Amino acid sequence: MYAQLTIVVTNNAPASGDIYIAGPFNDWQPGAPGYKMQPSGAATYSHTFDSLPGSDILFKFTRGSWEQVEVSADGSAIADRMFYWGPGDTIFCVIESWADLHEAPALNPAIEKHVLTVPYLQGERTLRVYVPPGYATDTVRYPVIYMMDGQNLFDAATSYAGEWGVDELMDARAAQGLPVAIVVGIDHAGDMRLMEYSPWAHPEYGGGLGAVFANWWADSIKPFIDKTYRTLPDRSHTFIAGSSMGGLMSSFMVAEHNDLLGGAAVISASYWFSSKSFDHITEHPITRPTRVYFLIGGQEGTETTFDMLTAYDLMNEVKASGKDLRLVVEGLGTHNEQFWKTELPLIVAWWLLE
Repeated sequence: MYAQLTIVVTNNAPASGDIYIAGPFNDWQPGAPGYKMQPSGAATYSHTFDSLPGSDILFKFTRGSWEQVEVSADGSAIADRMFYWGPGDTIFCVIESWADLHEAPALNPAIEKHVLTVPYLQGERTLRVYVPPGYATDTVRYPVIYMMDGQNLFDAATSYAGEWGVDELMDARAAQGLPVAIVVGIDHAGDMRLMEYSPWAHPEYGGGLGAVFANWWADSIKPFIDKTYRTLPDRSHTFIAGSSMGGLMSSFMVAEHNDLLGGAAVISASYWFSSKSFDHITEHPITRPTRVYFLIGGQEGTETTFDMLTAYDLMNEVKASGKDLRLVVEGLGTHNEQFWKTELPLIVAWWLLE
């Protein structure tokens, strides 16, 4: 179903600047020109979607960047707004405050940071690296999990949508004597995130640097991590994970670089971005032992779920010894960090095969 929906918001926070709406409908771009709220009264703004699919919507308000995202009155992060709606509905919201009006939460000092050059963007990128408890004193080599959107993994201070709590997850596993891994969060490219996480261009949103990003990971990031840390560098101990556009990249990379990757988490992947995603799966069959975990929430829309089922079926067409695909459709799951965070322990447990 495609129908019209209007969002009206009142800004109760003392901050100037334009207000934008961001959500899965624009790949969470915080300052997309087509999603600027229009003034409609005193401190009131509105935006009308003329043709929006589905019956639910997730979104947040920003003033053009994730450093200026809406928060609660005390400055703490809020969950994504979610509403069920019908054709012609109007949703009313109130903004209590903005993140940049409050002191940022403290960063986890245990997360190590490295800055690498990104030659194709002529810039730099931060890697955020979690090492297991005891790493400094033991001699153990560890598997490595690479994850997209590194800003969202470890610290609420750097996340625009709530952190995944990956460090807490690994610490808890270590305390229980379960297998753990080094986790490498690769920061996204900010305003260039969509460009970098899309192997193919979209006629409206652009993109197309995904293959270049994947090669940069293979040629620069992975060798740097293997040189800097005590890793198990073989493909059977190397995994990639991402959600939304990051999920699309995980699907692309596990096929494109299957010589380096032994597993992937394809979470709420944005296959809608290009039908070439499905062609790529068919043209690059996985023939090595590989564990791929497909995860989708039942509240993410019929088309998104159908796309995930299609990708799973296509990837499963070519059988291979040791190749193992799992598909999980969680009925109440939505397109946000809170849902993905709750499912991550199951993915990690399966990969590390305790």
